[in-house]
Amino acid sequence: MRNVWTQEELLVLKTHYQKKGAKYVAQTIGRSLFAVRMKASDLKIKFISPTLWTKEENAFIRKYYSSKGAKYIAKKLGKSAVAVTARAGRIGIRGTIFIRWKEWEIRYLKKNYLKKTARSIGRTLHKSMDAIHSKAAKLSIKQPSAAPWTEEETKKLIKLFPDSSIPVKQIEEILKRPQSGIWKKARKLGLLRKGFWVWTKEMDAFVLQNHSQYSLAEVARKLDVNEKLVYYHAKRLGITPHVSQRKWSKAENEFLLDNYQNKSPYEIADLLNRTVISIQNHLRVLLSRTSLQS
Repeated sequence: MRNVWTQEELLVLKTHYQKKGAKYVAQTIGRSLFAVRMKASDLKIKFISPTLWTKEENAFIRKYYSSKGAKYIAKKLGKSAVAVTARAGRIGIRGTIFIRWKEWEIRYLKKNYLKKTARSIGRTLHKSMDAIHSKAAKLSIKQPSAAPWTEEETKKLIKLFPDSSIPVKQIEEILKRPQSGIWKKARKLGLLRKGFWVWTKEMDAFVLQNHSQYSLAEVARKLDVNEKLVYYHAKRLGITPHVSQRKWSKAENEFLLDNYQNKSPYEIADLLNRTVISIQNHLRVLLSRTSLQS
């Protein structure tokens, strides 16, 4: 393992990290994304994202949003309708075109909401997951709440889920929980179902050395994992990580709404110096507010 950075590597990092990001630097010098991000953090170098919405695009939205709608603009600008709607809300525009639910769509939702996932229903109806959940709530369709996960169940999931040689069906039988619940919990914990991904001794050492210096979110960010996963491993090591919540600024809210359709949660987390779970949770809140204001 290489620990000492050469002058050539540092030059590549300082020259290209801000404009091209960690992935480009990692591929150029042959180091991991984790190592590049850690070094950039130590040197206080941040990636600067280019503006995704131009003045011309904003003007186009202002001109046609109320009369033509989001789909028309999305097609012309090469963006998604959801991104256009979110951007219109950010620049103070409200459309007059509303897509009403058809009777057959409502019947399908009532029949399948408790049987299928919102993602599956959304694909059939060509609607977002937020739209599915929102309509179900208006129709008073509620999914039965599952029993809270115990600490023992969580430990078993953390141990079993990342190993792709163990079928999820087998995990389902071990934990006595449905596969949908297992996948949902795994996503919340930031678990990746890849055989090569494991929590290493080096990550344990980093948590032990830095848990008092950095917040839980900062430790998770530096390790490039979900903060809940850090929390459970910290507990396993017999320490209590420092939890702090940083308020979201107006600029961060605008950036998240402008970019969530064009960038992955991991990229946005990297740019805003927040955890992936924080990005995902706050995005749901913002989209819910946008939906209520529309």
